[in-house]
Amino acid sequence: MLDILAKILEWPVIVQGALGSALFSLLLYLGTKATQYSLKHSISLSRTQRLRALRTEKLRLNGAVSKDETFFTLSTVGLIYASIAYALRAAVSLVLGHLLSHWIPVLAVVGLLFALYYLFWAIESVRDLPDTEDAKLKARLKVIESEIERIEASIQRK
Repeated sequence: MLDILAKILEWPVIVQGALGSALFSLLLYLGTKATQYSLKHSISLSRTQRLRALRTEKLRLNGAVSKDETFFTLSTVGLIYASIAYALRAAVSLVLGHLLSHWIPVLAVVGLLFALYYLFWAIESVRDLPDTEDAKLKARLKVIESEIERIEASIQRK
């Protein structure tokens, strides 16, 4: 591992920068895909977190299929607001992890992991739509609405 690092450090700075950017892009892409996969396939997510993700998706889809520019703009602002809320949670996690790491060193790593978790949720809140065809978006919207109703009914039963 150190041999690889030594070889990379011998390369020109511009190549090192490009390699670092590529690595960062790859990690961001993989983290986003992992978040999307966990949203769709994980049964261990709490109902409230799943409901929050579905409502965010519903807002994104409603804004995309709407012909009203005002609604589209307001839905976009709502999604940005949700993303900022997750980013603030990430910042709080980092700060608390750093402050508490003076007494319990492992809390710095825990804070970092929570921050990464919240940052990937922030990215998920404002991600682009995979499809822009109205018929597919409306079909996806109906599926999401039925799943929201099912989850809300299961919460109310308890």
